[in-house]
Amino acid sequence: MGATRTRRLLGSALVVLSVAGLASSPTEAAEAVKVGVLAPLTGVYSIVGDRGVKGVELAAAEINAAGGVLGRPLEIIARDDETNPEVALRQVRRLILQDKVVAVVGPLHGGAAIAVSNETKRSQVLQFPFAAVEDLTTVSCQPFLWRITASASQTSRGGAELAKQLNLGSWATISSDFSYGRSVINYFVEHLKDITPSVTIATQAWPKLGEEDFGAYINDILKSQPKGLYVGLFAADLVRFVKQAKAFGLLDRMTVLFDSGGSHEVLKSLGNDAPFGQWASERYNFLASSSEANRKFVAAFNKKYNLYPDMIAHDGYASLKFFAAAAEKAKSVDPRKVAPALAGLRLETPKGVVWLRPEDHQTVQPTIWGKVQRSAQYPFPILTDFVVVPAERVTLPVERSGQGCR
Repeated sequence: MGATRTRRLLGSALVVLSVAGLASSPTEAAEAVKVGVLAPLTGVYSIVGDRGVKGVELAAAEINAAGGVLGRPLEIIARDDETNPEVALRQVRRLILQDKVVAVVGPLHGGAAIAVSNETKRSQVLQFPFAAVEDLTTVSCQPFLWRITASASQTSRGGAELAKQLNLGSWATISSDFSYGRSVINYFVEHLKDITPSVTIATQAWPKLGEEDFGAYINDILKSQPKGLYVGLFAADLVRFVKQAKAFGLLDRMTVLFDSGGSHEVLKSLGNDAPFGQWASERYNFLASSSEANRKFVAAFNKKYNLYPDMIAHDGYASLKFFAAAAEKAKSVDPRKVAPALAGLRLETPKGVVWLRPEDHQTVQPTIWGKVQRSAQYPFPILTDFVVVPAERVTLPVERSGQGCR
């Protein structure tokens, strides 16, 4: 079953030297540091889940090739959370009690990430969630959870800043009816009203997670006649919605901002059905930065997997790099010592230089938006005409975050 799938990684050099019976290096002789990954390898988010595992694996391979963490190799153990909080909870307990991991990267599903956070807090194991749901760094903030990925509020507030520039006057929204989906829309509407008091919200639609037929919701949006639509749907739900919205002619009748529509796994799945000319965001986009760090990451990921990294791949990669840097700083892999070392830590990631705010354990980072266009260079639609909204405009003020850590 998907829930029991396990993938382990040790640096390839370790395996070759061990098999060949050659003299071991200090890294090879040392006990491995085990890190778990909880990702949706099946279920509604499976379209992006495997990329998260690959990002962590690539980071582990690079760290091991450079000598490991404090001279010890990293071992990655990946398990399928099936986009299900109950499964995620069972799997994290296996990772902690059976596999003896010191850190967990994931999950992506908001409810699953919160359930896992309760367990990592109790067990004093580090957690770096893929999930963007705001509760993780507000009311559910806890000493062992540190989020490298952008939060729901950062992306949504960035969307509101873009919406202000577009100056359309009236908006509708649609997002899945669960914690993350609600969070995305609530922060968009709140910030848009703060910076554009005259704006009106024509209607709001809340389909269930995994909805197959968006027809009734699309009709309601069309009847409300907004000038703009903000879409908080994600992964397979987003793919289905875009195809159906296109069939209804919705994309020709209003400006649409897709909160997570810039994921190139989503754009690849849509192909010719992609929302060309509309705006989309992605927490990381492999074309958005010309930095050396990003160039090397994209090249290494493409060489290893014959794929281009998406936001989940980036966040998994960056999360493990933060763990390794904090462990070196703490001179220990003990989560009780690594956690304080993460506070205020600043690293250059492929997305750019980001840092972890001590008050709420959230990385401070900008938001990226772009227009969906066809590409002559890549066999899938891409984002162009990037708009980068500065971190100080999109990150929640400290006084509104980190309540659980006070």
